[in-house]
Amino acid sequence: MARDLTFAHVKAHAHHALNEAADSLAHMARRRVDESFDVQARAHALVEAFLREWHVALAA
Repeated sequence: MARDLTFAHVKAHAHHALNEAADSLAHMARRRVDESFDVQARAHALVEAFLREWHVALAA
């Protein structure tokens, strides 16, 4: 295990970037059952947005 890795409980809807990303991916997967859309493009855009926000937070 990486030495700089820590775990923390995050309450739902706490606006934590990883929690929000996981929630969005789960909603996309659920919607994909009933709707036809390019889930890969949407998931990729979500990951890109998360990484941008994460890098800004690391720089602060």
